[in-house]
Amino acid sequence: MVEVLTPEVQKEVDALREWQERHIAMEDETKGIRAIGGTIFWVPILGLLLVFGAGWESTPLTGRWRVVLISPAEEEAIHDALKEKE
Repeated sequence: MVEVLTPEVQKEVDALREWQERHIAMEDETKGIRAIGGTIFWVPILGLLLVFGAGWESTPLTGRWRVVLISPAEEEAIHDALKEKE
C-alpha cells in the first residue's frame, strides 16, 4: 500500500532533502579547512608537550620530578651575570 503525502508534508520532505544535500556538500567543501585548523591547533600543543617532556629531571636531594627549561651552563651564565652587577 503506497501512502500519498499531502502537498504541505511533501514540501517539508523536499526542504529537508535539500537541506541534507547542502549540508553534505558543505561538509565536503570544508574538509580541507578543518584539517588545516586541526593542524594549527595541535602542532603547537604537541610542541609544548615535547619541550616539557624533554625538560623533566629528578632533583638529586628529594628525588621529586621538575621541569627545567634551561641547561646548567645557561643557569651558570645567568648567575655570573647577576653576580657581576652587584
